[in-house]
Amino acid sequence: MARAQGRHALLARSLPYVRIDAAQFEASLLNLVVNARDATPDGGTIRLRSFCATLTDGQIGTLAGGSYVGIEVADTGDGMSSDTANKAIEPFLRPSR
Repeated sequence: MARAQGRHALLARSLPYVRIDAAQFEASLLNLVVNARDATPDGGTIRLRSFCATLTDGQIGTLAGGSYVGIEVADTGDGMSSDTANKAIEPFLRPSR
């Protein structure tokens, strides 16, 4: 990321420690960044941002109210067609071997 033009990381200086599955987080973040890169083939901008958020019960789906750390990946790409957007929320299943 740091070597590519148009890529910016706005990371909070101090965030609370969180318990996560590091491999799952890394895979998810990498997937988002690669998708953002693919959405900006002509050298658009990709931004990563970390932040703290305080949510109330039910503010986002079934998450309990409390303090959270968030990661945002945004790009200046053209976006997705409505068909692609609908498929983006489908579960990804692949046959086991």
